[in-house]
Amino acid sequence: MRYKEFGRTGKKVSVLGLGCMRFDPTNEPLAIETILTAIQLGINYLDTAPGYCQDKSEEFVGRALAELPVETRKKVYVSTKSTIYSDPTAEAVRRRIEQQLKRLGKEKIDFYNMWNIMDLEQYERVMARGGPYEGALRAKEEGLIDHLCCTSHASGEDVVKMVKEGAFEGITLGYNLLNHTFRQAGLKAAAAAGWGVVTMNPLGGGLLTRDAAKWRSLSDSSGSFVATALRFNLAHSEITVVLSGMKNPAEVRANVATAVSLERPDPEI
Repeated sequence: MRYKEFGRTGKKVSVLGLGCMRFDPTNEPLAIETILTAIQLGINYLDTAPGYCQDKSEEFVGRALAELPVETRKKVYVSTKSTIYSDPTAEAVRRRIEQQLKRLGKEKIDFYNMWNIMDLEQYERVMARGGPYEGALRAKEEGLIDHLCCTSHASGEDVVKMVKEGAFEGITLGYNLLNHTFRQAGLKAAAAAGWGVVTMNPLGGGLLTRDAAKWRSLSDSSGSFVATALRFNLAHSEITVVLSGMKNPAEVRANVATAVSLERPDPEI
């Protein structure tokens, strides 16, 4: 597995991250096995959130981490989130963080995200006095979270403006073959500013695989378009981590094989 520095945080993270939103909520043993398989194969960036897997994802992650030796656990980083829709105030975010620490079995959350910022208007509400950002920043100052980041589906131009504010240490963006031109300016600006850059939805939330015939010409030699979509993101030097939602150990093994097959990013992408 290849690792990169996450912005200026000093943390080295795997270029492939495990998106923990697609587990079967009724099958905890399989979810835990999937997480542990990912860690065994070198993935050390786990992305979860409230509401994922019928609100069980964070608990699955916490229970998987509890099975690891202490020294291994220290090398695995967890990213979770809070959205203004459910946590609109600083106090609400603080309550959320306390709940998440218990679920994850951690004393400190490694990467905490202001979740799903859709545009600049929403960004301003997140950043307003007494709002979510203030609550997360206080928690960071108290040592409850390590690094403060955000996730966004905003346009590249809006992301550029957010980056200029300099409020975060990293950003997670939806980025794939369908929308890359829409977000590329923001991705490049975040990387240039020294932020960690995480990408999600490499398959366009399933849109790319629903019309597989259209994209068949882009499939790799094995006929896997999933591998091609992952490689598209992995080949970007600006991207720190590519998230993939994996439901079982077989999917983990296949995607790890794709990640390790690409030894270095392509400067022309």
